[in-house]
Parts: sequence; C-alpha cells; structure tokens
Amino acid sequence: MVEKIDEPVDVMAAFFGGRLVPRLFKWHGRRYAVKEVTSMWTDLEGQFRRYFYAVTTDAPNLYELVFSTKDLRWLLIKIYFD
Repeated sequence: MVEKIDEPVDVMAAFFGGRLVPRLFKWHGRRYAVKEVTSMWTDLEGQFRRYFYAVTTDAPNLYELVFSTKDLRWLLIKIYFD
C-alpha cells in the first residue's frame, strides 16, 4: 500500500562521492535514521533538478524523499507500507 504525503521535512544529508545522500529526516516530531538508500533518480521541474531517494529506516516502511533545487527544500512524498 502507498500513502501520498507531500509534506516538508527536515533532512540531514551528506556528500559521498560527489552525490547528495540523506542520512536522517524529521517528520511529525520524530527522527528517522536512514539505514539504506535503495534507489536514487533525478528529473527536471522546468529548469530545476529534483533529486529523489527511496530510503529505508528501522521502521518496516519505505520512504520516498525529494530535494528540489528550485526552492532548496526537502519533501516526504510517499510512504510504502507492507
């Protein structure tokens, strides 16, 4: 099952090998440590690039985050439940 969220989140990220990688995000007052980035992809929103990440945490769900270079913000866009 998939739940569409589309809410801003605070993200702590790092650069590894020239790539931006989320390490932790905060949503609804709870912190989620990223265990694994399972997939990464990009697209264009007009002239601005968006960076998408599918990540796992200690919770049994998969979270989809996006970073937009248009407004330099992160969104939690979807949660995939088992």
